[in-house]
Amino acid sequence: FDIKHTAAGQNIVFSTTPSGGSTAETLRITSDGKLSKLTGNLTLDVAGTVTIDADSSGEIKFADGGTSYGSTFTDGAYVYFNSLENDKDLRFRGKTGGNFVNALTLDMSAAGAATFNSSVSLGGNLAFTAADGMEISAKESLTVTIDSDDNQSSRIFGVRSGASGSYES
Repeated sequence: FDIKHTAAGQNIVFSTTPSGGSTAETLRITSDGKLSKLTGNLTLDVAGTVTIDADSSGEIKFADGGTSYGSTFTDGAYVYFNSLENDKDLRFRGKTGGNFVNALTLDMSAAGAATFNSSVSLGGNLAFTAADGMEISAKESLTVTIDSDDNQSSRIFGVRSGASGSYES
């Protein structure tokens, strides 16, 4: 099956009407390379892998009604996921028990502050790079366990209150 179109500026239209040109148009390939469908949804269903291969840094944009709201691209070293609207958060969602949960929210109005919906497990060290130190807060109670050799032995942990306050252990 071969479709060849040589007239400049013309579209290729796939229609449910044998003569074409009907309002029952189902799919259009425009002369500027856009694939469009005037009504309904578009499903891409293949037996193998779907590959989207975009040159020029591999940028893929996501839009709604012509307004871009997200994109992904590469600079050769990293893969980037972007929220293109000012102060719009990035959310990573999944399903549990049949319901969607926000597993991770990156707050773009707060320079990407991360909020995890549940626990955070680390396979390595937790490093603090801010010059102003760290803050740990809890709404009700806070338990800190330091057990470097997993033998449940006592460890000394100090808490200082205020700039010149005393340490407690």
